[in-house]
Amino acid sequence: VKYEPESLMNLLNHRSDLSLAEEVGAFGDLNLLARDGQVSWNQVLGLVSKLKDDPRPEILEAAIRLSSIPLQYLDPEMKARYAAYVEDMFGEQARKLGWLPKPGDTPEQRLLRPQLVGFVARRGNDSQLIEEAKRLANAWLGDHSTVPADIAGGVLAVAAVSGDSAFYEKILAAAKAEHDPYFKPMLIGTLGIFRNPQLIARSLPMAFDGTFDTRMSIYLLTGPLGDPAVANLPYEYIREHYDEVVAKLPSSVSTDYAARLPSIAAGSACSDQAESEVKAFFEPRMTNVVGGQRALANALEQIHLCAAARPTATEEITKFLSAYPARSS
Repeated sequence: VKYEPESLMNLLNHRSDLSLAEEVGAFGDLNLLARDGQVSWNQVLGLVSKLKDDPRPEILEAAIRLSSIPLQYLDPEMKARYAAYVEDMFGEQARKLGWLPKPGDTPEQRLLRPQLVGFVARRGNDSQLIEEAKRLANAWLGDHSTVPADIAGGVLAVAAVSGDSAFYEKILAAAKAEHDPYFKPMLIGTLGIFRNPQLIARSLPMAFDGTFDTRMSIYLLTGPLGDPAVANLPYEYIREHYDEVVAKLPSSVSTDYAARLPSIAAGSACSDQAESEVKAFFEPRMTNVVGGQRALANALEQIHLCAAARPTATEEITKFLSAYPARSS
């Protein structure tokens, strides 16, 4: 299906004829079509302004998903303009909602808070929300009762993105000392979210060296994939230490843990050349891995689709965001 601008506006103009589930489903379909290059990002990003003030949290969540462009498609020079767009769409609502619950919050507001506030802090680079996240993260490390459990992970993640080595040491010590089955993997995962390459270089070996249970620490590989500037580091580590890494990964009846490794490469690859390189590296190595060949095929398809959609998507997104003045905070 290829949505033309008139068809998209017709869908929007007849939203009142749809049930809530049908509306959310339609916007979900649009998101998938945009990511596959079958509908213009100009249309999708423009639609968000018509949804962002809808009082129904399900529609606001749909608007957030529509505005969550794959960062592989974002020209680095457009990063500040994208932050301005996110801030323009959702900043006021996010700051009003804040990280912490307030008396009189509706159930919908409590459910929406982690997604909306975290999105604006991360993608909108909202300085107020980031500074509040840092303060709350440090408070939570000292006393878990200071931040609700469903908010703590988002607060830690936002604080970690720009976190320094001192904060890294705090998270590492907390992860080692934590025994709660909910908080321990959350803290381990937070170690993978730091964006300083030197700190990432410390975390990657930790995924396999026995510091933590490998079933939890393997997620240290996925944290950097959220930032194109450092997304290649986990795959580079895997390439350089493949035999050592695989030897320490658990096996499984249906799928070996090693079958997850091609997806790490796919998380940072978005070109025909990268597809060829990933295939050449993993194809002989996945032969004897349970579920490995299927996982590699899925990873190669992901890279192929990304490479095919990227040129047009980047052009469309750049054109749309050019209307927004760059902002640094």
